[in-house]
Amino acid sequence: MGYELLGPIVHRWLLGLDQHMAYLDDGETSFLFCARAGVRIKELFEIYLEGRNRTWPENAHMFWISRLALCKGLYSRQREQALQIIVREYQDHPIRSIIMGLLRHAPEVLEGCDLTTPDLDAQSDSFTEWLRADSDVSRKLLTYLTESGTAFDTQVKKLLEGSRRAVLIDSGWQGTGQSLLHHAFPDIDWFGLYVGRTLTPSHDGSIVDRVIGLLFQSESFNPEIPETAISLHRHLFETLLEPNGPSIEEILGGPCDAKAREQIGANEAAEATHAKDPLFLLVREYLKDHSDLDLAEIIVRHQIAMPKLARVLAQPTKAEALALSCKDRSADFGKNLNVPILIDPSETNNLPESYANRDFRIQSSLWPQGQIALEFSGKLRDELQLRSSGLSDDSSYFDFASETISKEFSSPAAIILERPLVAIITRTKNRPILLKRAAESVACQSYDNYIWVIVNDGGDEDIVIDTIDKCSVDRRRIRLVSNSESLGMEAASNIGIRHVDSDYVIIHDDDDALHPNFLEKTVGYLESEAGARYGGVLTGTEYVSEEIRGDDVIIHDRIPYMDWVRNIQLAELMSQNLFAPIAFLYRRKLFDEIGGYNQDLPVLGDWFYNLEFILRADIKVLNETLAYYHHRDRGDSSRSGIYSNSVIGGQSKHEEFAAVFRNMFLRKYAKDNTVAAGLVSSYFTMDLRSRLDQAEKRLTAALEWQVGNAVLSNNPNPEQQDDRTLAALRRAELSYAEADRLWILSQFLHHQSSRETYDLLPEMSISLSEVAELAEENGCEFAPPQSFDETLYLQNNSDVAAAVEAGMFRSGFAHYALVGHKEMRSRTSRIAW
Repeated sequence: MGYELLGPIVHRWLLGLDQHMAYLDDGETSFLFCARAGVRIKELFEIYLEGRNRTWPENAHMFWISRLALCKGLYSRQREQALQIIVREYQDHPIRSIIMGLLRHAPEVLEGCDLTTPDLDAQSDSFTEWLRADSDVSRKLLTYLTESGTAFDTQVKKLLEGSRRAVLIDSGWQGTGQSLLHHAFPDIDWFGLYVGRTLTPSHDGSIVDRVIGLLFQSESFNPEIPETAISLHRHLFETLLEPNGPSIEEILGGPCDAKAREQIGANEAAEATHAKDPLFLLVREYLKDHSDLDLAEIIVRHQIAMPKLARVLAQPTKAEALALSCKDRSADFGKNLNVPILIDPSETNNLPESYANRDFRIQSSLWPQGQIALEFSGKLRDELQLRSSGLSDDSSYFDFASETISKEFSSPAAIILERPLVAIITRTKNRPILLKRAAESVACQSYDNYIWVIVNDGGDEDIVIDTIDKCSVDRRRIRLVSNSESLGMEAASNIGIRHVDSDYVIIHDDDDALHPNFLEKTVGYLESEAGARYGGVLTGTEYVSEEIRGDDVIIHDRIPYMDWVRNIQLAELMSQNLFAPIAFLYRRKLFDEIGGYNQDLPVLGDWFYNLEFILRADIKVLNETLAYYHHRDRGDSSRSGIYSNSVIGGQSKHEEFAAVFRNMFLRKYAKDNTVAAGLVSSYFTMDLRSRLDQAEKRLTAALEWQVGNAVLSNNPNPEQQDDRTLAALRRAELSYAEADRLWILSQFLHHQSSRETYDLLPEMSISLSEVAELAEENGCEFAPPQSFDETLYLQNNSDVAAAVEAGMFRSGFAHYALVGHKEMRSRTSRIAW
């Protein structure tokens, strides 16, 4: 592996490096070998140069830097981009972890920081806002970053020595550091020479033409270009070229200069060992043995070795996977940990519980094809590796007797037509009767450029395979994702969508169905000029009432579902979910922007997602019934068993999580998004008014009964009331306090939703006097409710009438809400005698 395969390939890479350096060297260019990989790249390049009877160029230097050091050194020049990288690296960590990571080599600064304050418990995405706050810790951190920036400017100036062009040489793939430097020092023309170039959606488009992959430039494996197989196991070269020294996290001449020099010295002194670096030692040996090869021979040997390595990277055996797993990938960015390339299935006891799951190990592996080799053997291993590499036509996955993969369909590109690709996502678990119907729904689509992703969420995989084997869907259009245990509806959706790249997505649950023209009509609209402004499209839906008897599905009724919906508005959607997943096709980019379905919700996840979606894009409603929303709402299959619907069989869960859902949405969006805050305010206004109407009806009825019963039983004359009558009135009066509280709260929320800012949303449990004071302070002129007798209250309380006339209170009801009820004044209520 190291000598016969990697040796010739690294030799070809060094030849490419030499050629590009010669092309770019115009007398005003500096070549910067980026630490840490630059240490070993320099060592190997010196061997290559020696074979060509040449010496190390004078304009080539070591650039002692890491991504973390770049973010520190360029914070003053490129604040936003540096913070974005820092926050991404510390995703799902508290701000406290970021501070400790950034300052871990400055103990004297850390010791003077109080890291116990609650504001440091906030998640990393609040870091930018936290930095703006004028706190003792933020000031110390900013001082540290400013000093680092000053030192870094000096370092760069010294390295470049007046050069107008700088070329970074590293093992990277998309030039994250190059992007930072490009924007921070725009007067310098920054190039990057890397092993390969693999761009992600977050890459910086402004530097693409200057990010150069010396062996390949591709985002995926193309068998016709064997070099692209390196993209399957990018960490092969990163670990091969990583010395056994620490990451260079500090800046020379900066606040931690001594630590920077210590880290540099450790890398310069680091020796490759047989225990940690067998591949590197063999590559180095190969280069020394063949340093005098002529250029044509270097290229020929590479051409012979690369297809062999490509096969190993795409379909390794267990022994090959272990040979190429290299050492663990060390994490930088202020973190003390090593990330294993592969995980031994028999040694997961000391790892988090999730690593006991085989699917999780494969999905989280840095080299999935290698991990599959550790998990499976034989035909199943080969097929899973092909699918993971994007080479399988999928049909052989359901035909384990197949000996070979058809070359004609060796790539999904062979069956993808030149039209937008739709991902149809079906979640299922042991429901073959319904899955069979869903399969026919998919197979009958007149638009056929789709991939059907079936997520078997903890069910019997054999049942799913048997169902698929008997259906008429083209096997090449199927992806089967099997979870060894159930992860839940929303997690299953996320896994399914992320298993395929597509232009559009639809969630096709196993119990629903589509009209044959659904995809043709919806995709056609979104691809049209009129549809360009919409993020998704919704069709008319039919509610299908059914039950299951034995192996038969009995249809009882078909009625229009939400047929009054003609458009999707924020406030209406907050009030209730307006459509079923089966009727909704949307652009995949919106899923990526949202980040997927909310996995914390066992039900109502589609509603939560719809709300997050409508905050970002509009939804078009097509007035044509093309979706069928099936419900087992009759017979024994309605509320129990594997064939029940979540909205029928799980009714109590929907009721339980309705409040959880709304609170979760409020916490996530109300404070950060102006539009969302208005939406939330509008919803709660409507919701509170509905509750208020119901409460007042019940209270009025109770009051009439209590007073009427007391009067009739004890005194036929209502003007002469005994203690029991007064007690009944008092109980009703106290009950009305809750209705009054809800009444003012609803008006205040409505008042907030009409303002330009939404920085004040009260707790729903706020008391009557508190909400009245809040409304008064913020200019909300709340009116008396219909149940309050304003005239009688002023007649009974002459001092209040005088205060209202003098402008001290807006109304008698305002007095009662603010102070009257606390003074035990009687509430004057309108009662229909």
